[in-house]
Amino acid sequence: MWLAFHHPEFAAENAKVIFNVTDRVYNAIKSHMFPFNFRFVPSSLTAVILGIADKACCIKEKRNCKKSKTYSVKVAIKDFKPGF
Repeated sequence: MWLAFHHPEFAAENAKVIFNVTDRVYNAIKSHMFPFNFRFVPSSLTAVILGIADKACCIKEKRNCKKSKTYSVKVAIKDFKPGF
């Protein structure tokens, strides 16, 4: 449960420092664990979309874990297909 409470803050800070993201993106990253973390509620459409995408990726990763007992980060990276 640690992930739901501290991960958003660390992820947002890392994005700010490494990628110099805008405040809108910073707030979207900070609220992407909603509704598991009620401290940061999505305040923009960007934040809502990011939260939904995060949950969809989580579900897909969980399904892959169940299919393969040897699921690893390498598999997740290899299967990743950006939508750009």
